[in-house]
Order: sequence, then structure tokens, then C-alpha cells
Amino acid sequence: MLPEGKDPDDLLSAEGGAVIFSRALENALPLVACHLALRRRHLEDPALRGTALKEIEAALAPLSPVEVAPHVPLLAAAFRVDAHEVLRHLAESRQERGNPERGPSLRGRDRGEVPEKKEGELDPMEGALVYLLWTDGDLRRAASPEAVLPLLASEVARHVAAGLLQGDLPEELEDRWHRMGDLKPLALLAQGGAQCAALQGVDHPWQVVRDTLERRLWLREVMELKQRFRGNEADGTDMRRLTELERRLKVKGGELQREKT
Repeated sequence: MLPEGKDPDDLLSAEGGAVIFSRALENALPLVACHLALRRRHLEDPALRGTALKEIEAALAPLSPVEVAPHVPLLAAAFRVDAHEVLRHLAESRQERGNPERGPSLRGRDRGEVPEKKEGELDPMEGALVYLLWTDGDLRRAASPEAVLPLLASEVARHVAAGLLQGDLPEELEDRWHRMGDLKPLALLAQGGAQCAALQGVDHPWQVVRDTLERRLWLREVMELKQRFRGNEADGTDMRRLTELERRLKVKGGELQREKT
């Protein structure tokens, strides 16, 4: 913190001030982490925890999913909810400020009260692919709907990816979702951001995520083909396709194993 009565110009003009200021910038916490750090002691005090959570929620609600998503694991731990719930409830909190009759806020939820999601509806790896598209304009311009959309089993993920790949800006999509009261895409982005945070340090995260989803796509097709064989509905084309998919999966499995070693 600056001494009382001083501003950044005073510090910069002082002897060695530029070096001190530069170091301060390098060590500065991101906004989300700063809010958590400032209230860490209060979060640990049962008597003060409720007020601290209310202050954090109010401070973070105006932030976009892109700004919050890298810090979702920290927020989930602080609020004691699952990671995929964080952005959804922050969006609800933003709307509560214009409509106090809305449902309970993040402060009133714990892990036991989170609504059960449908299986596959919010997949972390699909969320990661969508989050990477959301945050990287160059990636959106280079990727094609024909290559990306078949990798996504979730309707929510396909909806978000299709909008981004068709040229919709993230800000436009977010505004549209808020107007419609559709919070599922925000929850997907939150989960995707948390998954990408777990991939920090991995070379070429887009390739890792895409390869994982591509392998899942092949596995789903293999299961469908085998079902056709069990029902005596398969033909020679199905047999050739099954053989090709099993070959691809074997090759991909070998590549993944080499990467791990």
C-alpha cells in the first residue's frame, strides 16, 4: 500500500521508486485472488464469514465469465460449492441486484444443496474446448464448425461453440444469455475455465483437449457400430469403418501413453 497522502506519481519520482513500483506490479494479485486474500481471516471466522462472502459476491458479480473462470477453483473452495456452480451463481447474483425476488444466492448453497445435473450436460473437457474458443479470437478464426461441432456431445457446448465459430462476439453472447435468463452456457464456461486451469503448463492445450474429445467421438461411434452388429444390421461398410476406428484408437492410445512417459 502507498503511504498516506502519497500517490503513484510521488512513488515513481522518488529515488528507486520506479524499481519499487515495477516489483509491486509484478507481485500484484489478480482481482479475484485479491478479494479472497483481503478477506481470508474473515472467511475463517464463522461470525464474519457470511459478511465476507456477501462482499466478495457483490464485488465479483459484475465481472465477465472470462475474467472469473481462471479463479473458479479458488472461489469454489471459498464458497464451498462445486466449481461448475460458481459462474452460474455469480450471474444470478448480478440479476438479483435488479430483482431481489430471485432465488437463493451462492452464500446459501453448500455442496449438499447443489441441484443434480444431467449426466454429460456439463462436461469439463467439452467446457475446456468452448472456453479456449471463447478466450482466443485467433483460434476461433482458424477453427471450422465442421471440425469442432462433431466433437461435442452436449447441446449446450454445441450451441456456444456454433455461435463463436459463426462470428458472434463473446460479449454479445453473454449479453444475450443474460437477457434470456439462460445460465447454462455460463456454467459450462466456468467448468471449462477450471479445466483449463488444471492444464496450465501443458504444451498446446487446444490439441490436448481436441484429441481427447476426438477419441471420445470415435469410441461413441464404435459402440454404435457394435450395437448394429449385435442387431444383425451391419454390412461390409460398417465392418470397414469399425476396423478403421479401432486402428485409430490403438494409434491414439499409443500416442497418449508415450506422452505420459
